[in-house]
Amino acid sequence: MSGSGAGITSVRGSRLTPAGKLRGLMLLVLLAIAVFLAALLVGSSGISLPRALAALAGGGDEATRTVLLDVRLPRALAGFGVGSLLALSGVLLQALFRNPLADRMYSVSPAVLRWELSSR
Repeated sequence: MSGSGAGITSVRGSRLTPAGKLRGLMLLVLLAIAVFLAALLVGSSGISLPRALAALAGGGDEATRTVLLDVRLPRALAGFGVGSLLALSGVLLQALFRNPLADRMYSVSPAVLRWELSSR
């Protein structure tokens, strides 16, 4: 079998509507907020949500403020920043080199199928 494209499913027929894209984006934003809050709350010192919110607002005890503002918040912000920049660099590199493996038109790229079939 050569790379004729047999068995490749086209994604063009299942385009998302603008409302579906907005729902998906909102879901991802809510998931990112939940992960960010989990990064602030989960740890060995056991800080609850009300104590964390009080410490972020400037109240609460000194130990909670120190743990949140000096350890967990910078770590969470650095993680989100590095992850965002890695995603951006991946998208830019794929656009720059016009990577056929990242083709939006097919659920499985023809280049991947050709490589997989030729390795058998």
